[in-house]
Amino acid sequence: VNVPVGVKLETPGYPNLQLGSSMNYAFKSGFSVGASMNYNAKVQSGFAQKLILPAYAIWNTSVAYKFGGWTMKVM
Repeated sequence: VNVPVGVKLETPGYPNLQLGSSMNYAFKSGFSVGASMNYNAKVQSGFAQKLILPAYAIWNTSVAYKFGGWTMKVM
C-alpha cells in the first residue's frame, strides 16, 4: 500500500479517535445519580490487520444513596 508523505497512520488495535465523558449529581438528601459514555472509532485489528473492528459507544449509569456512613450504589 502506498501512503502519501505526511499522512499519519493509526497504530493497529488503537483507534485514532477516543472520546469519553461523565457526570454525577449529588442531592443533599444523600441520593446521587451519574452517567458516563465512552466512544471508540473503528480500527484495524491488532496483529493480522485483516479485520476492521467496528466503532462503538458504551453508556453507563449509576444510582446511589448514602446513609449513616454507608453507601448503596447500583450501576
